[in-house]
Amino acid sequence: MESLTFLPLNGRLPDAYKSAYVAAKFGVVGFTQTAALETAQDGITVNAIMPGPVRTELIEKQLPKLAAENGTTVEEALNHHILGKQWMKRLLEPSDIGATAVFLASAGDAAITGEGIGVTGGM
Repeated sequence: MESLTFLPLNGRLPDAYKSAYVAAKFGVVGFTQTAALETAQDGITVNAIMPGPVRTELIEKQLPKLAAENGTTVEEALNHHILGKQWMKRLLEPSDIGATAVFLASAGDAAITGEGIGVTGGM
């Protein structure tokens, strides 16, 4: 039996002006580790997938607004506001996150529990 927790990378990295959001995500990391400890003897693994910036409708709608606010192009807004700290400099696709979820639901993760798995493109 598997149990997965999904949360953004803000469970590992702080982000200015988002203290309540980041605190909540850090709490989910602690919850994940506690649940993993409590269920390990029952053969249940509990892990967190911690995605970086994913191509979603929300991000796609935010980019033109950010560009207009800053007087830049959408590409410049993407690079400055969203991909600035990411090594690969690209939005992740939902399938990138899905592939990790499939792995965590497979027998291949039998010894992985209480972990925050970063799918970030490097951050």
